[in-house]
Amino acid sequence: MSEREKIIEKIKKLLRMKHGGTPDEIATALRLAQELGEKHGIDLSDVNPDEQRHTEQPISHEDEVIGARVSWESKYAALVIDQFFKVRVFKSVNAESTKYVMRFVGEEWDIQIATYVYRFLCGHFRREWKSRRGRCRNRQAFMWGMYLGLCQKLYERQPVTDQQPGLVRTERSLARRNEYISQHFGELNSSSAKPDGDAAQARQRGWLAGRATEINSGVKDAAGKTQALPIVQEERLLQ
Repeated sequence: MSEREKIIEKIKKLLRMKHGGTPDEIATALRLAQELGEKHGIDLSDVNPDEQRHTEQPISHEDEVIGARVSWESKYAALVIDQFFKVRVFKSVNAESTKYVMRFVGEEWDIQIATYVYRFLCGHFRREWKSRRGRCRNRQAFMWGMYLGLCQKLYERQPVTDQQPGLVRTERSLARRNEYISQHFGELNSSSAKPDGDAAQARQRGWLAGRATEINSGVKDAAGKTQALPIVQEERLLQ
């Protein structure tokens, strides 16, 4: 298979996301397909994503290096991805570098989409905090509130019933990811991401910032500005 054919196959896989992804996954996949097409001179209108039936791909993992410490934006961004994208995400330590990583487990293209959005979210949480920290002294409480506000907004966009297209967290796909984690990494530990203190003002300002965020899967808009995303139904961090 030539290099161009490989790129076309990648674009097909991304375009097929519209048959079974959440609105935000679909937007990200289409944006990535567009970027690949522009980079390699491929007209997306000439690509038929249904030429080859999508088959279940093997589960694997990729690490997103964080560093010597794990920031709150990294933790909350990872929780969002774990909730709403077809991957499992957890904190770990790279054996070779001894640095912290966020480990993404899923199919290849699901991981690519998830890491794309994760990077955007980390930056978005950070930028929102910097623009408001003069009025909010508690960084964790602000980001916790922002996380909850974003999550609520994303939750409201989910399909109403399991029969509607877009609900991608099927029992089988989730079970495959969990089985992979169990086989390769063992049992994960959990801890709460909720701040210990109250800091109601910082949390409220964060919540408003989260509700005001437009989530287009971390893609750039016409003005070149990147946008955002989030829901939490449980207060667990990743191990």
